[in-house]
Amino acid sequence: MQLEHPSVKTIGQTDNPAARRVQYGSLIGLLAILGCYFLIEHRGNGVAWTWMERYTVVPAMLFLGATLSGRITRQAGRHLIFGVVFLAWFAATKALHRIEGVEASNIGTFFCAYGMCLPFACASGDGERGQGLKWILSLYLGLGVLLVLYGLMLLGGLVPGFLQDSVHWDGTRFSAMSHPNICATLLMISIGISLMCWGKWKKLWQRVLLILWIGAQFGILALTNARTTTVFTCVLLGGGLFCALRKSGWKRFTVACLAAVVLMGGLFVGSQRLSKAHKANMEDSRTVGEIHSTQYGWGSDIRNLNNRTEIWSSAAKGLRDNPRIFLEGTEYSGLIISQYNSFQVYHAHNSWFQVLYDMGVPGLLLALVLTAVAVYDALVVFWHNPDPVKSVSAILVLCILGCSALEPYLFGTYVSNQPIQFLFLLLTGYLDCWRAELKKRI
Repeated sequence: MQLEHPSVKTIGQTDNPAARRVQYGSLIGLLAILGCYFLIEHRGNGVAWTWMERYTVVPAMLFLGATLSGRITRQAGRHLIFGVVFLAWFAATKALHRIEGVEASNIGTFFCAYGMCLPFACASGDGERGQGLKWILSLYLGLGVLLVLYGLMLLGGLVPGFLQDSVHWDGTRFSAMSHPNICATLLMISIGISLMCWGKWKKLWQRVLLILWIGAQFGILALTNARTTTVFTCVLLGGGLFCALRKSGWKRFTVACLAAVVLMGGLFVGSQRLSKAHKANMEDSRTVGEIHSTQYGWGSDIRNLNNRTEIWSSAAKGLRDNPRIFLEGTEYSGLIISQYNSFQVYHAHNSWFQVLYDMGVPGLLLALVLTAVAVYDALVVFWHNPDPVKSVSAILVLCILGCSALEPYLFGTYVSNQPIQFLFLLLTGYLDCWRAELKKRI
């Protein structure tokens, strides 16, 4: 029998318990800041917003210090090197922008995202134990409870005065956490975590309650009328059903596929009917002048992805006329794109287009590398791992990537998008750990 050399450190081993405690403490610090942001958001003179923007760098620095004080696995080293390279290029572009007299975006959230969230699972060894993952998922599940509560309060006209600026109807769309689309994506994440619980909990009454809870979240999500997120939430739920039903043999596989397709179709049709009924009810109770929406009918929106194709065309024209962006990026993406667009926009409405505007071609290449790794890890874990937490995490990562094709959720510094980016990077780190473990067994 061949014995492993004692210098080789596996994912689950530790040679520095004190460093491990600091790593977990750093995660708790980040989750505390996120929790404050979820509860306070931009209220209270922007206190929680400022904490997110400036102080998330503190737990990230503590995490990196603890990680570098001990031995680092090869896999964790790759994550750290990638994060450092991405951070270095981000800092270089922001320094160039400041030299040119432009007020550049703060580095804090980006430092936390790529210096801590991405390497956390491998560097802390939590990919095997999963303790930190439980804390992360619990926080986002609690956020789902908060958003459902907000939605019910809004439907009942019971929103207190201090919440009315951040929990309101955007036209006929339920809006919280800065925008209906962000609210919908966070609800999708909470639904995914509820699916993980459904796979883990075995008692009938627990599963019935979870199904009802998922239905409540999906109903509130439908009120946002965030169509892309609704589609990917249907994919998430259909994928969860597929994972629950699939067994060995092509017959069971076919049944699982058909059941998933039927569920996705039924959920999507139901969500659109609910959204349409809600919109009609709102229009009956309010004057037309009080309701404004940039969404149109499905026929128009399918052709141009709710004006996204026009925005992307304008973004391409902006790049053509400003070739310097390809090298160093710019802080004025919205202003440049709006010059070529028929209406004002604030960003490129695509995560990869936006990172090209923010950090040039080098930043885009790094984002594409991370995207390819995330997709590969997610597909491998989804296909080969029967564990519901791991398989649903894989589907959730793919769904977040799908939503990011129409919104700049990833690779950026927008504070309101950071809860989505943080979770995506944390899950991507875990998926890479799980994929590496699967590779040893396959």
